[in-house]
Amino acid sequence: MKISSLFTLAFAFFFCGPMLFAQVQQAEVIMSHGPQNGYVQDHADAKEKHVEEAWKDLLKEYKAKPKMNRKSKELEAFEVSIPMISNNQLSIYLQVNEKEDMTTTTAFFDDGTQYLSAANEEASMDAEKLLMKFAQAVERLAVEDLLDDEEKLHKKLEKDLEKLEKDNQNLHDDIEDFQNKIAQAESDIEKNLGEQDDKQMEINMQMKAIEAVKERLNNIGKN
Repeated sequence: MKISSLFTLAFAFFFCGPMLFAQVQQAEVIMSHGPQNGYVQDHADAKEKHVEEAWKDLLKEYKAKPKMNRKSKELEAFEVSIPMISNNQLSIYLQVNEKEDMTTTTAFFDDGTQYLSAANEEASMDAEKLLMKFAQAVERLAVEDLLDDEEKLHKKLEKDLEKLEKDNQNLHDDIEDFQNKIAQAESDIEKNLGEQDDKQMEINMQMKAIEAVKERLNNIGKN
């Protein structure tokens, strides 16, 4: 069952990998500044740490450094210049929600006059292109961690095999030792049987000696 699961997982990543990139959906989502239009993505098999690292790397390209607002639980970056999206400086917010098998992100782009939405079609499409780049970076980090886990498992399996091979050799050595002991015991048995025969002959001779002494004892004074 475990091996089958590994093959299934490998198939999914190697043959279906391109389909795992997070598609962008727009929705009105509650954030720190009330309900606003957000760009929602589900990142399959990704953790919060992958998302945060990829987001920080992405915004670093625009000389921005997002920080976590502990109160709102949003990654915030202010006065960000991304010409492909807006001529105005942006305030960008990212919500991160880690789940069992994926992490969902919602990005908000505020140009100072409005939150970016499909109403501004060209800018919205450019934002989605940026987010697809972000999604690919998230997946890359997630798959790198997966690869690291699989390589660690591979090393463990190799060590398990080495142990089994060593155990097998030890068992063969035990068999050889037992065979040598059996052969020695069989030889000792033959020797023991011969020694028993010799000892029985000694006993018989000693009985004759005893009988001879008894006879001599009984004959005293009879002549």
